Amino acid sequence: MADTDTAEADTVPDTPVTGTAAPGTAGAEPAEPVACTRCSTATTLLHIVGNCADCLADMGLHHPEQFVEFKAQVLAKYGSGGA
Repeated sequence: MADTDTAEADTVPDTPVTGTAAPGTAGAEPAEPVACTRCSTATTLLHIVGNCADCLADMGLHHPEQFVEFKAQVLAKYGSGGA
């Protein structure tokens, strides 16, 4: 068991989290909202293959045929993820 009295506190960076790119290089810009292709919500930062998280949940729960199509789009864009 670790001694919590001597553990250092987590530090929070002064800069916003921008991804894996080093500051000052391409790809280090803060995330910008992207419009969902399904519901047109323009305030979402989390999207996969053009769909916001709310639409992904709705497809998975209520529209299985659309969810199957979505999974095929993810596979086409990113591959199987296998080694």
